[in-house]
Amino acid sequence: MKTTLTRRWKMVPAALILCLAGGCRKDPPPPSDVVKAEQAPPGTAPTPSPPPSAEASAPEETPEPTAEPMPTAVSPDKPIAMNLDQAAASSVLEVLHQLSGKPVDITPEAKPIVDCAAVTIHNPEQVPAKDAINQIVRALRSSGLIVERVPTGWKVRAAKDAPPCSAKPGSSATAAPDTISGLITEIAAGIRSPSEDHFDVAESSRQRILEEQKALFRRMRWIQEREGDNDVQVGVRVFGVRPTSMLGRLGLENGDRLVRVGTILLDSPENEAKAIKLLRTAKQTTLDINRRGKPLTLHYRVPPT
Repeated sequence: MKTTLTRRWKMVPAALILCLAGGCRKDPPPPSDVVKAEQAPPGTAPTPSPPPSAEASAPEETPEPTAEPMPTAVSPDKPIAMNLDQAAASSVLEVLHQLSGKPVDITPEAKPIVDCAAVTIHNPEQVPAKDAINQIVRALRSSGLIVERVPTGWKVRAAKDAPPCSAKPGSSATAAPDTISGLITEIAAGIRSPSEDHFDVAESSRQRILEEQKALFRRMRWIQEREGDNDVQVGVRVFGVRPTSMLGRLGLENGDRLVRVGTILLDSPENEAKAIKLLRTAKQTTLDINRRGKPLTLHYRVPPT
């Protein structure tokens, strides 16, 4: 099955999709020493697993809980187009994780840079996924982050003599964390959740979300997802969503695929714009999503004042 992911910087207001912000500047092509996308050598046979031992199959043993399945790496030759303008480094690393299917380990000294650095990548023409990964690695390097491939996946460390993140041009840390936390607390006071998938959002909270959308959702990124031989858009997948973020308070989780807002399928940029317009004025609507392969509907209502 053919799958194409198109990366753009958009953010989601109250119920979850924001307009495209800013232009993109074109980065030079990646240098030849950039880490290459991993590919198994041709003709390499998989190593057979040893048979289970008698001790391992003892019935009285309690199996340990299993972790969430690792994302499947995109084929290195799949075409990818990325448009990132001042994207948070943490979100860019999540895209690297999704493209490669490998975990990303951030070292303690690199964490402050990841938390505040911004990255710009612009390649409107589709390139193989392995080249998109190389562009991500190169762009992060310009932010003072060295991304290396290790046996377990990716390791992110700070470059030697990396300047303080706050001194870098284009830093995405436009608002102090305590300011954002206070703003979310203020807005969350007007959000009630009668059940796990129902949310009442006061009109005053919706207006504050619209006023402060850039600050509230600056770490959120999304990828258009396309499937099938006809390359049909099937929704948008969101990244950078944390439980304490604004989207987390509105019921979304990291990696959710947004499929439909009300009756509007998110299958084209035109319908995405219609959904944005609807969310600014609707008194109630629904959001159909796909979470870890299962459909789910979130319900939103703006109660009368």
